[in-house]
Amino acid sequence: MPRIDLRARREDAAPALVPSPLFFPVEIHSLRNPITVGNTAFTNSDMQMIVRTDTNRILGTHGAVYKLVTHETCFSAVNEAIYRSNINADNIQFKDTSSHQGARAFRYYNCQGNSEVIVPGLTVALELCVMNSYDGTLKFGYIASAKKLGDNHYLTFTNSRVMAFGKHTTNISVPGIVRRLNTVMEDFQAQTEIWREWYRVEVNNHQANEVFAQLPGSNETVQTTLATLFRRTAMEYGFNAWAVYKTLAQWASDPNQIRHAHRDNADSIRMEREKRIRKCMAGRQFQRMIDV
Repeated sequence: MPRIDLRARREDAAPALVPSPLFFPVEIHSLRNPITVGNTAFTNSDMQMIVRTDTNRILGTHGAVYKLVTHETCFSAVNEAIYRSNINADNIQFKDTSSHQGARAFRYYNCQGNSEVIVPGLTVALELCVMNSYDGTLKFGYIASAKKLGDNHYLTFTNSRVMAFGKHTTNISVPGIVRRLNTVMEDFQAQTEIWREWYRVEVNNHQANEVFAQLPGSNETVQTTLATLFRRTAMEYGFNAWAVYKTLAQWASDPNQIRHAHRDNADSIRMEREKRIRKCMAGRQFQRMIDV
């Protein structure tokens, strides 16, 4: 994972931020006049098409008023905003990934300078996932989460959701992004206090399985997988509500929990699964489990 210092002068840091597999060339074409991609001709007077020119692949189609904003433009603006925000940018790390042939892009900022101790030996650091898409499925925005230090599983916040930085427009507002990011630390600190409370709540296998059964879209295979993961997780953290939550988080974000055929789209699958986890945490069985 690249390590960058966003407190350094921006012009000095810029060269380290430019190289990225997400910054491939794209063009937007009006379909008012026919355009040929591969062996297929397209035409529609009210539509535009985004084409990845290095692979000649269509990444999205949009209405006539849509403005193309590249992944590079979006992530460069966020880099600038983090530099100006109240997030501690010392030794920040980031990882770039994509899904759907590059139509959906994700940059994960691991903010190790912003960490909280849940219990001795269990420290979590703030994680920001910034996203953009060419196919219209994702807003240009972010979702805040965390990671246990030394762990690869993301920890979604109880009330988290994708926060948009704005509609697709060529006039991205860096001050607007800064205002959004300045609320993240409050959310992070509030969430870590909740996790500390969950660590003190004892649970048993039956309670955990009741929660897993209420996961939206759950089936017998998923519940069996979660029950197995929970037994392993409880061996490390004890039989408590944190272990139930950590089990759900691992299922959502561990690529090994995704079938091989779909792993190229693991980041999009993680987003969908985390939505289901948040609904589960708001559900009756989870709330009953933590109500002590």
